[in-house]
Formats: sequence, structure tokens, C-alpha cells
Amino acid sequence: VLRKPSGWDIQRSGQESNQKNLKEVPTVPTLQNFLASMHGPPIFGDKGHQFGMIHRLDVPNSGLLLVAKSYRAYYDLMFQMNTGMVRRDYIVLCHGWIPRSCHKILAPLFWC
Repeated sequence: VLRKPSGWDIQRSGQESNQKNLKEVPTVPTLQNFLASMHGPPIFGDKGHQFGMIHRLDVPNSGLLLVAKSYRAYYDLMFQMNTGMVRRDYIVLCHGWIPRSCHKILAPLFWC
């Protein structure tokens, strides 16, 4: 389990190579680069196996990620994710007050 800070990306999107001026592309730290710098197991450098990462979190979000340290663990964790054996809970922090009578909010989310 790895904690992803907000503002970090999982991996480079590939859009950087399409940019005419690389100076215009903001540099965002990536977990891909962090794992590669650890000189850990081979899966940390394997793009075909998502660098060992089992799922994703968007750049603005922080949270815990499952990261496999071996190919066997990768396939086992992917099986568990795809069959619903792993449960994910999300907590949202908001600013303001919500009436106690409100049990459901149907509204789009926006990043500031």
C-alpha cells in the first residue's frame, strides 16, 4: 500500500511528447518515477503491468494505492479488484453546512 499525495500523477500521460514547446508543460511528480528511482522489483519499471499499480487516483486527489511488488501479486490483486473482493471507500471533505435532513447529494464535482 502506497500513499499518493495530491498533486502527483500516476504516470506521464504521453501528451508531453505532443507538445511543441516542452517548457510550456508543467512538471508534475509521478509515482512511476518514484517507484523507478527505488530500484525495486522489475514490475516497478514495467509499463505493460502499470508499473505494479493496481488502480489509479486523479492528480488532485490523495489516497492509498495498491502496488504489487511481484507479477504474481499483480495478477492476484487484479483478480481481487475485478471480482469485487477488494472494497474501496472514499471520503469527501467539503466546506459549508449540510442540513441533517439531507441524505443524498446529486451534484457534479468540481476541482478548484
